[in-house]
Amino acid sequence: MSKHRLLVDFDFEFSLICLISSLKDYRLCWAINRSLNIELSREDELKISNEKKRKEAYFNQFHYEDPINFLHYHLLANKSAGAFLLPELKRVDYLLMLRGDAAEETKEEILQQLKNLAGIEALFAANPAELRSKQNLILE
Repeated sequence: MSKHRLLVDFDFEFSLICLISSLKDYRLCWAINRSLNIELSREDELKISNEKKRKEAYFNQFHYEDPINFLHYHLLANKSAGAFLLPELKRVDYLLMLRGDAAEETKEEILQQLKNLAGIEALFAANPAELRSKQNLILE
């Protein structure tokens, strides 16, 4: 019997900032909120299933919608009990996703604002389209 797969083309049109920080997620969230003058709030954990290993991993996530600039901010933990949301970025602790029309323009400004934030050791922009496990960034 042949297997049929349904292929869905998802739009990976968002900006991605990778953060390396030893802060707990709620402390980092608080610092980012103060620095960017936004209000990230905790949401239900993001569940990722690994069908090959028959395991599930849960990643903390925070969200803020900026109605004035039409931007969505998503702060995601990249590590959870030995699992990684994006295994190709194992050194990255958190991911800040920006969705919206002005996401790319806002990314550079945010990088500048966060680079001197206490508790963030390093940060850099990544291209979501080039990531092998980019499907894990599909938020419902």
